[in-house]
Amino acid sequence: VLSLLPGLDFNSGNSYTVTQDDLNSRTQIDNNVTVTAAEGVSASASFSVSVNATSELTVTKTVQESSFSAAGEEINYTILVTNTGDVDISDIILTDEMLGLEESIGNLSPEGEYTTTETYTITQDDVNAGTITNIASVIGKDPDGESVTGSDDATINGTQNAALTVSKTASPQTFNAVGDEIDYTIEVLNSGNVTLTGITVFDPLLDLEQNIGSLAPGGRQSINESYTITQADVNA
Repeated sequence: VLSLLPGLDFNSGNSYTVTQDDLNSRTQIDNNVTVTAAEGVSASASFSVSVNATSELTVTKTVQESSFSAAGEEINYTILVTNTGDVDISDIILTDEMLGLEESIGNLSPEGEYTTTETYTITQDDVNAGTITNIASVIGKDPDGESVTGSDDATINGTQNAALTVSKTASPQTFNAVGDEIDYTIEVLNSGNVTLTGITVFDPLLDLEQNIGSLAPGGRQSINESYTITQADVNA
């Protein structure tokens, strides 16, 4: 502006682009203006704008498979960490106890992302439980040194099939007289996919009631018993 007559105004419109440093500082943005004239007259004014910046980390955890049914199967998890706030987050640590994961992912600027895919092997305990809920967590620091956290979980359900199979054999398979002995072998098989407990075998003819405890899937337990032929057996 070259000159202003008394009583006249001059307006100038200018803009300022906020920087990431402004947001990280979380202080106000101060703007000072000074006007001078050749006649030695000067004036100044200032205006401050508050900075409203948030600190936030978001974790999104997904499991690729839809179900599981046996120990030894593998399921795959994808973990996505996103800086959903307005300030830089530093020293970010990602942990997942079930997966044995503790990983430093460093710093994330706003809208920055970090993705990892991890594999987990199903145990018999998982099949017995019928469901797995797994949690991933992150912690980092904002520009003020305050902790910023986030977490998410993913659940996958298993298919359970509880089943027992019993087979029984006799030797010899024929008899002729009272007092003959027949040897029986009873085999109990856990033919399902979950561990079974409190298993009891009943056989009225052998006067048998025996608790064989528990059987894991595929587990077998054999019982050997003898029976003495009676006159009623021969008559029958």
